[in-house]
Amino acid sequence: MCGKDSLMEQTATMLDRTPAQVHQVGETVIAQQQRYFGDYQRTADDPKYRKIWDKLLPLPARTILDVGCTNGALLVPFLERGWACSGFELCAEPAAEARDRGIDVAEGDVALGLPYPDDAFDVVVAGEIVEHVIDDLAFLRELRRVVAPRGMVVLTTPNLVSLGNRLLMGLGRMPRFAYAEFHYQIYNYDVLARKFKEAGLRIDHASGSYIGISRTFNTKIGSVGEFLGGLLPTLSEHFVIYASPSST
Repeated sequence: MCGKDSLMEQTATMLDRTPAQVHQVGETVIAQQQRYFGDYQRTADDPKYRKIWDKLLPLPARTILDVGCTNGALLVPFLERGWACSGFELCAEPAAEARDRGIDVAEGDVALGLPYPDDAFDVVVAGEIVEHVIDDLAFLRELRRVVAPRGMVVLTTPNLVSLGNRLLMGLGRMPRFAYAEFHYQIYNYDVLARKFKEAGLRIDHASGSYIGISRTFNTKIGSVGEFLGGLLPTLSEHFVIYASPSST
C-alpha cells in the first residue's frame, strides 16, 4: 500500500497539472484502491451479512446483484437456494474467486457506473461501498436505476455516531471509520436518510450490525450486541438499510 503522504503530495498541486498528469494521478489512486480492496475478503463470520441472510434467504429465489462482491461469500447461500447471482467487483483476483463459485461477475469501478440495464435486479446489495465513493449521491442513484420497480436495495455502511464512537469522542479520541483507508464519506442516520430520499429511494427498514461486540469475538455476549444493534441502529457500529424505489 502506498503511503498517504505521496498521494496527498500528488493531489495538492492538482490545479497546476496538465490533463495527462491529472489522468496519471487518477490511475495511481485506482491502483492503490485495487491493492487495498484486493486484500479484503468477506466471510460468513460477519454480523452485517448474517442479518442480510436472515432477512432475504427465506424469500423465493430472485435475481440479486452484489456491488463490491469481492470473493462472492455473501452470494454463496443465495446461489445454493437457486437465486440468479451477479456480482460487480473492482479487483481481478477476488472477482475470479467469485466466478469459480459460479457467480456471474463483471469488473469495473462503481464511480463509472454499473454495466447493467435499468430495472435489472430484484435485489441490489452494496455492503461497505458507499463510504468509499466520492459522489455518493450518484452511486445511490445508480443503485436505484438497476433495481426493479418493486425491488429492494440493501446497503451497509459505518455509523459515525455509534455508541462506541460516542464514547471515544467523549474521551477525546478519534472516531472509528472516519479516517479509514479510502473512506470519503461517513454518515449518521439523518444524513443517510436524506441521501436515500434524494436518490429516489425510500427506507423501509433500518437495522444495525452490533453494539459493543459481535459474535465474531464472543458468541454469548456478541449475540446480545447484535440483537441490540438491530434494535437500536442509530447506536450500532454499522447501518444495515433496506430500501425500495420511491414513486417520485
